[in-house]
Amino acid sequence: MKKKKKSVRRRFEDSEAAFVINEEVGQHEINEDYDTEDLSSNVDSDGEQKALSKDFKSALQEHSVLNGKEVKFVKNDLKRVRAVCKKGCGFLIMTSKVGSSQTFRVKTLVGQNCGRTFGNKSASVEWIAQVLVDRFVNVAGMTVIQIIDEIKKSYSVGITYWKAGRAKKIAMDCLVGDGERQYARLYDYVAELLRVKAGTFKIKVNQPQPTLPPRFGSFYMCLEGCKEGFLGSCRPFIEVDGCHLKTSYGGQLLVAVGRDPNDQYFPLTFAVGLMSVFDDILNGVEHRLCLCHLYNNFKKKFGRGLVIRDLMMGAAKATYHKKWEKKMGELKNLNVDAFNWLMGIPTKSWCKHAFSAYSRCDVLINNLSESFNSTILLARDKPIITMMEWIGSYLMSRFASLREKVDSYHGDVMPKQRKRLDREVEKSGNWHPVWAGGSQFEVTHGFTMDKKGNMCRQGASSSTSQAGRGSTRDAEAGAASTSGVGGSATMREGGTRTSSRLAGQILGSQASCN
Repeated sequence: MKKKKKSVRRRFEDSEAAFVINEEVGQHEINEDYDTEDLSSNVDSDGEQKALSKDFKSALQEHSVLNGKEVKFVKNDLKRVRAVCKKGCGFLIMTSKVGSSQTFRVKTLVGQNCGRTFGNKSASVEWIAQVLVDRFVNVAGMTVIQIIDEIKKSYSVGITYWKAGRAKKIAMDCLVGDGERQYARLYDYVAELLRVKAGTFKIKVNQPQPTLPPRFGSFYMCLEGCKEGFLGSCRPFIEVDGCHLKTSYGGQLLVAVGRDPNDQYFPLTFAVGLMSVFDDILNGVEHRLCLCHLYNNFKKKFGRGLVIRDLMMGAAKATYHKKWEKKMGELKNLNVDAFNWLMGIPTKSWCKHAFSAYSRCDVLINNLSESFNSTILLARDKPIITMMEWIGSYLMSRFASLREKVDSYHGDVMPKQRKRLDREVEKSGNWHPVWAGGSQFEVTHGFTMDKKGNMCRQGASSSTSQAGRGSTRDAEAGAASTSGVGGSATMREGGTRTSSRLAGQILGSQASCN
């Protein structure tokens, strides 16, 4: 039965010349003449001979791996190279320089007759790295175990975990550049950014003593388009989260994310090495804690029972003080230690009823920043300049895509808010408003609504509370019955429609609806 031949061509960066090896198990057909007349004339004779010896050994190495035969070099100099089989089966190949010409010729070749070697040491770290660069596009996304499996599947060669890890590092350095060199060129990178695009870029280096070389401290980047978009369209509320960089130098990438009008994340700034920014700069800014992270710490101390979880979550989500007091009282009766632990945390950082109305945002979790961190996961194992370029390209693509969607959208309220508003309108069907004259209404659930002042008061009390979904339904019920009253044309059909102008005021200014 005739066996199928494989043709392998190995090209090198220094020249277009190549060894061509046609392989068939049991037979070896090698292109004997390797002409080097087209090599660069600037290379001296010794340099050419060294390159030729290296090229021949590389081709023989690939031949050895593909056929599963281990070889060793017994003669290796500028004029001749001789290799034999490690198992001693009689295989021999020798090449030498032809006279004074720049041609090497295979003069001796004796075929192999030994069995295949699975743990072939000819599959060196450098050879595996070259295979990864040539054959696989997403080397960064491959785990070490996947590399071992791919090499075993494609070449029938077993490699160790250490060798696969080293090969991946060499391949990544070849693909994205060495991390140390990129840190050294940060100033050049920032100068080029300032030349081609507007923005704010800061680099900080640490040099304890003048005699010591400077070391990287931190890097901050905020593009002008992100800054203008945030100031012009987003609420004064940002979510900050850090993610670990997966390079050999470590560190953390700090990301500040805002909320766009459609409640999607709006990337604002990026920084490496600025985790102390909270203590140094944001000391006087209102700071909230993510409820998910807070609960994870809570359940480690006091258990994960459903009752205690619901009480803790209910207290955090309470939109007015009385409800918060009720939940905390029940928690105190259940577990005094848990109650004292939560009371030791300022309520303005985790309780919705105590949030400031300035930001017009009452979110309790930082899921948007977590979502963005998962988006840039593929960039976190790249050197700093490559990572920043990847993020910049992603932002450009995302903004262009969202701009196209907005241009094709027709409506006064953004899609996500429209869906939320429709759900609240449907639930407000059982809330009965009573007109109190002018623009004021009383709703049966105990809230008084002033449409002109955008105010919702609980009962007859003068104390105000943060607006939640209940007050939104009060406003919906009151607004739905004011057709033509107070100069705002509203309409309600079956409890599902209301004034889009008033709806925008309700959703955009919920924090002032107290």
